[in-house]
Amino acid sequence: LAEALTPILEKNVELVLMGPGPPEIIERLHTIEQTFAGRCRVIEGDDVSTAHTLLAGSDMLLLPGHYHASNALAAIAMRYGVVPIAYAHSGLEDTLIDLHASPKKGTGLLFDRYEPDALVECVDGGRNLYKKATDWKATVKRCMEEDFSWAESGREYLKAYRRGTRRTKGRKS
Repeated sequence: LAEALTPILEKNVELVLMGPGPPEIIERLHTIEQTFAGRCRVIEGDDVSTAHTLLAGSDMLLLPGHYHASNALAAIAMRYGVVPIAYAHSGLEDTLIDLHASPKKGTGLLFDRYEPDALVECVDGGRNLYKKATDWKATVKRCMEEDFSWAESGREYLKAYRRGTRRTKGRKS
């Protein structure tokens, strides 16, 4: 992410970065924040209330991590109508439908190469989509309609259970 920030910010994008990190990375981010004053803000640590406020005012959420143990942040962002941008092999591919692969069903933008240039290209794709108001609104709507609740998971498990029991009904042990 740090290597991709300058090229992204040079495109007149506004970014807020929030979270903990090693001191050397935080220091580097603060230097970038000073270079792009007014367009980049670094908030150290985690605060749930601030995170929700940020999501409520955001258009896109960068999740460039190599691995996400939890899909919760992407799911919460989508409920706010925020379009996630994530690495394609991070575990979020189970949560997001890639807009590149499926423009009419997509709910996020995925980049396949774990390189700064790939992240910048993916952000550019998001910026281009944002400029197409009708397509952007449809994507945001799909994001907000996604159901990650336990009720939906329960319905899917019940369907799978019924399919499995139908196959074994006529068999004798």
